[in-house]
Amino acid sequence: MEQDIKKKKRKYQQSSNIKKRNVRLTIRFTDAEYLEIERAFKDANFKRISDYIRYKLLVGGELSTTKNKQEFYEKLIFEINKIGVNVNQITKVINQNRGYAGDSNIQLLDSYLEKLLVKLDVILDS
Repeated sequence: MEQDIKKKKRKYQQSSNIKKRNVRLTIRFTDAEYLEIERAFKDANFKRISDYIRYKLLVGGELSTTKNKQEFYEKLIFEINKIGVNVNQITKVINQNRGYAGDSNIQLLDSYLEKLLVKLDVILDS
């Protein structure tokens, strides 16, 4: 998906360099709108804000940004940590019972591991 975005961006930049732009459009934003656009522009790694706005209008779609990747990894680490804590608690109970886990503890551990796999699938698909 990220490579598709890069291809579209590269194709757009190549085609926009060939054509001469002779139509000027003036648009006004509130301060808040402009700050949001400027923040997104910086995350998107374009040279000029006009290129970014033109790209968003003509090509559309989400741009993969470093910030999105950072949020993704933070979310992934948080979810894995939560499940890891639960697994450690179950392991402690098993060790306190001198190796006898009991059917309910084994089922609980198994359910946490299943949740881990499901959450990893959800996170990796997003």
